[in-house]
Amino acid sequence: MLLFGLATLVLLYVRFGRAVALGFLVGALISGLNCFWLKEVVAALAEGMTQTLKRGAARGVVFRFVARYALIAVFAYAIFSSPTINIHGFFGGLFLPLAAMFGEAFFALYAAFRHGI
Repeated sequence: MLLFGLATLVLLYVRFGRAVALGFLVGALISGLNCFWLKEVVAALAEGMTQTLKRGAARGVVFRFVARYALIAVFAYAIFSSPTINIHGFFGGLFLPLAAMFGEAFFALYAAFRHGI
């Protein structure tokens, strides 16, 4: 995901300029943080289902779950009101993990066909 994001960032900067590339960078950073927090929340929820989760830890899980969407909303508002950062690049950056997942799926499909699985 990192290499794909960096390559896309360079291409966007060359093709569309600084505003779109900066929007993509902000969106990609937020989506990376979002994926990390989602992984943490899912791990904490799984731990809570298998063990007794303390009340303070449960609040932290819920806060991180809600904070992911609040963070995206705050940055989207800031970008809408900013002439420096392009909203199209921002949304493109938010979808970077999806593009990386498709790339990984196509690679797995290619490997499966190549090995006759």
